[in-house]
Amino acid sequence: MKEYLFVFGRDPELSFLELRQFLDGRKIHYIVKEVKDEIAVVALENLEGDLANTLGGTVRIGEIIGRDKEALRNFPFILSDKMRLSICVYKNSSLYLDVKTFFKTQFKKERLRYLFSKNTAPSKLKKDYLEILLFKDYIAKTTSLFNPSLYKERDKRRFQVFQVPIANYGFFWGNKEYRLDPTRVGSWEKAVAISDLHFRFEDKVALGATLGFIEEYQPDVIFVNGDVPDFPDISRFSNSPLDLLTDEDVADLSSLVLESKQQGKIKKYLKPRLQRDFERIYEFFKELRRICPKARIVWIFGNHDHRMQGYVDEDAKQLAGVRRPGDKDEVLALAELTKVREFGVEIVYSGKNESSTTYGDLLVGHFYKVSAKSSFTAAGLVRQKHSSLVQPHVHRMGAYYKTLLDGTVLVGVEMGCLCRLDPEYMQYPNWQHGFVVIHKKKNSGRFYLQPIHIVDGAFLFAGKRYGRPSNHKDETDTKT
Repeated sequence: MKEYLFVFGRDPELSFLELRQFLDGRKIHYIVKEVKDEIAVVALENLEGDLANTLGGTVRIGEIIGRDKEALRNFPFILSDKMRLSICVYKNSSLYLDVKTFFKTQFKKERLRYLFSKNTAPSKLKKDYLEILLFKDYIAKTTSLFNPSLYKERDKRRFQVFQVPIANYGFFWGNKEYRLDPTRVGSWEKAVAISDLHFRFEDKVALGATLGFIEEYQPDVIFVNGDVPDFPDISRFSNSPLDLLTDEDVADLSSLVLESKQQGKIKKYLKPRLQRDFERIYEFFKELRRICPKARIVWIFGNHDHRMQGYVDEDAKQLAGVRRPGDKDEVLALAELTKVREFGVEIVYSGKNESSTTYGDLLVGHFYKVSAKSSFTAAGLVRQKHSSLVQPHVHRMGAYYKTLLDGTVLVGVEMGCLCRLDPEYMQYPNWQHGFVVIHKKKNSGRFYLQPIHIVDGAFLFAGKRYGRPSNHKDETDTKT
């Protein structure tokens, strides 16, 4: 394994999370040696390609040469005439003068001219350059460098999927209504629909960006439209027997230990995986209530949420329907086990593997139907149910419109997902991160949908960027 120095941009915490998720998703073995502000020291295998321009928030990546000036003498530097030499210093490294003197001597010894600069912006380092990164007593040579012009061109293309369909009364841009008749601007409720988190396999970056938006937006209604847990342990499909740990688990292993008293003795055992799933659901809805204290929160069960009841009905039939004396809910009901009603969460559950509710003239549900191509599932459901709807479950974005003979327009939107896009059971899935913003006119069934596509942890809403910050500007470059 080689050690590398990662330098992050304006949001180091999010960028570090993105790096770990990238490595985990590609099963690259790594060890985090040290993290300090915008710097991470990571030992890993198989670092290939221009990773700084693959990871959205990483500015520089350098291969660590050593931890003292003597290491410079043993590294095979390739120097050339008129080369640009840059030294970037982080956290007041004491090696700056020694490193500068070493290269000055080397260039002079080989009778080569060079242009020296300190803490140079990436846009200034193009061809024929050598950059040294200094962090504490680490010395690294830059191997991958963020290219602002390349990333800017990429960003021009990334958000062009956003659609602004014009209804017969007008349209919304973000939270502002534009009427064909400006004298008739209405009064609307705001709602956000999210889905397919699949705890333990959630995408922390996409989910974090979405929750950050929800906290700022303060919708009147939040639809959690199914598949909050994954529940692989009670699935009829095969799953790994390995007890995989998250970064949070590793940081606090004591949280995985439970105690019980049996026959006067204290016994300790590992917390069951299902117990961890229940606790993660509880913490998620607790956080949702914290950031939106006044919103209606509606949890619509999908097929993965139904797995708990399905398991009881099939494999623990004697416990099906059992209630505590005086209680209305079954003991093994998912809402009861996760205690989410403490946070005023409304449950929509049909008892089957799909459930739905209405919001004005819109059907909001998690339907057990999948087609191979984007928008095909929504199209089939609109034709089947004769209603406008939002559909999660397929993990992709898509929209379908149908105008009836009387002029009524039906719309079906596939709303993406907030789980990881690199599942262990499938290669290269046709999935996208996303959610839906809904406006519903008060005292009316009229609604307007805005699908939000999350790209590399960021998205646009009403012209404002949310999630991972942009790295276009050079001032995100270095901090000394």
